[in-house]
Amino acid sequence: MRRPLKTDSVRKISALGIPIETVLEIDIATGTPELISVFKDKKHLLVEPVIEWNETINAVYSKLGIDYTIVNVAASNTNGVMNMETSTVLPGLPISHARLTEKANGQNIRSVPIRTIDSLLQEYNMPAPHFLKIDVDGVEILIL
Repeated sequence: MRRPLKTDSVRKISALGIPIETVLEIDIATGTPELISVFKDKKHLLVEPVIEWNETINAVYSKLGIDYTIVNVAASNTNGVMNMETSTVLPGLPISHARLTEKANGQNIRSVPIRTIDSLLQEYNMPAPHFLKIDVDGVEILIL
């Protein structure tokens, strides 16, 4: 059975002429190919708390000539600082996942700034309307 893929959905949004000025990606890891290919002419605000992925993000977006800004913060329902725990489920990759945590310390715990979507859009003066892609493994409602 054929199902629509993420690429199909994003292309359909574009084909319908739905106006989009800024792509806002929350927790992008190293990038979202579907959004890169369909919205390469739009401004991208890339929210990613794992700074180790910046080099790959810069390489991908720069090579394609995309207008982007990386913000190394975690999205949340408030502004401030929290701890983040990193882990991996992929052999050879030191970090594949990161999540905010109440843990105070540990080998894979680091302090990260947290920001609301509204405060990021205001600070970076992102033109509306926005396309929001969010992939935070279960805390989407908290962030929204």
